[in-house]
Amino acid sequence: MSSNIASNYIYSAAYQILAILTPFLTTPYLSRVLMADGIGRISFVASIVHHFTLFASLGIYTYAQREISYSQDNRAERSRVFWNIKIFAIINVLIVYCIFLVLTYFFAQENYLLYLIYGINIFNTALDVSWLFSGMGEFKLLALRAMAVRTMNTALIFIFVKNKSDIPIYLLLGVSCTISGHFLLYKSLSKYIDKPDLKKINPFEGLKTILILFIPSIATEIYTVLDKTMIGLFTIDSFENGYYESALKISKIPMMLILAMSSVMMPRMGYLFHKNDTQKIHEYLYMTYRFVFFLGVPLCLGLIGISDNFVSCFFGNGYIKTAGLMKITSFLVIAIGINNVSGTLYFIPAKKTEHI
Repeated sequence: MSSNIASNYIYSAAYQILAILTPFLTTPYLSRVLMADGIGRISFVASIVHHFTLFASLGIYTYAQREISYSQDNRAERSRVFWNIKIFAIINVLIVYCIFLVLTYFFAQENYLLYLIYGINIFNTALDVSWLFSGMGEFKLLALRAMAVRTMNTALIFIFVKNKSDIPIYLLLGVSCTISGHFLLYKSLSKYIDKPDLKKINPFEGLKTILILFIPSIATEIYTVLDKTMIGLFTIDSFENGYYESALKISKIPMMLILAMSSVMMPRMGYLFHKNDTQKIHEYLYMTYRFVFFLGVPLCLGLIGISDNFVSCFFGNGYIKTAGLMKITSFLVIAIGINNVSGTLYFIPAKKTEHI
């Protein structure tokens, strides 16, 4: 490993802190400019597109990060794994995107422009190479890149988004900054991988494992995205989705500090499982669980305690329903934290998910 856990967590946490601060700048502004129904429209469109993105990504990111962590000491094997995964991702994304275009053309005429713009995120699955760097434990580069992209996106929002009619611009800014962030990483690829050896390329080599790792993603989808889709389908307007999206956004902010530790520990755990170092595996698992409870419980209770006063000041008028929803979604901080440690740091690197 090129960086130790402490320094990696500092870089990852620094980005997470920025990710926490930027919503505190943009959310009060957007909630007043786009209003609850505008936020609701964006939330519903994003939830639909996310279903396609889920199938575009399958279990590729998790599989890729794990396999790269196994080959940290073997450049030739790392290069072979990288190109196998990259080519498979491109093929899969093209198939899913074609299906997306056909279905949205026939069934989503009302917000067709928004779907086309936000649907660019499906291509981001093929462009993304962050799994190579996270698998190698190179979180400094990932954090600096993410900070630059998020800062740029925040500034552009204040410059170009002025009223509810600017929703397409808001979405376009987001996807454009994301794509820019992916290309920033491409300059560093040659440091870790070689050019592809076509004789050794087999893009479907890990298909079975990728599909198995896709199953937990479907389960996660139920409580992270499908809820927004159902609210959009069962309600007569976009306001309810706007209230729910606002509550969920605030509840996810403290969650970032917890998930930062899991993302940093993943490559180290994959490396230890590959070396069969059981003592260190147990030590790091217990340490991470303690970290989740140490931060998660007070953060959850704190969100519940401040919800009523916070919502009225932060979001402005018309968001009273968000306070009650925020009390409920606050428990996700603990639940998702525990789930993330168990899945990301044990079941996946230990290949337990492949025996279900």
